[in-house]
Amino acid sequence: MIGRIEPSEIEALMDKLVLNNSEFGALFGVTSGAVFNWCTGRRAPTPFMAELMKLGLRLSEERANYLELDKVILRQGAIKAFAKYVNAISAEMGVGE
Repeated sequence: MIGRIEPSEIEALMDKLVLNNSEFGALFGVTSGAVFNWCTGRRAPTPFMAELMKLGLRLSEERANYLELDKVILRQGAIKAFAKYVNAISAEMGVGE
């Protein structure tokens, strides 16, 4: 639904950004008490703030996907480099001749 965000989504975003209530509130110009109320479902952020939070959550998930892909690429590159190293050492030692 447009302009609404679940308390669990707010907490997930705060976790991903590693921010406490005060720091998160500062991003939106509200108090830590307001953030607490959002996280407990007592109150809801404005529709505009909710949309910004959902966008932040989507972007953080996209970033996590790219970071995971980078890890896979780096891992494959490390494996190739190690195989090249092993082959060079083996050739130097005359292994496999």
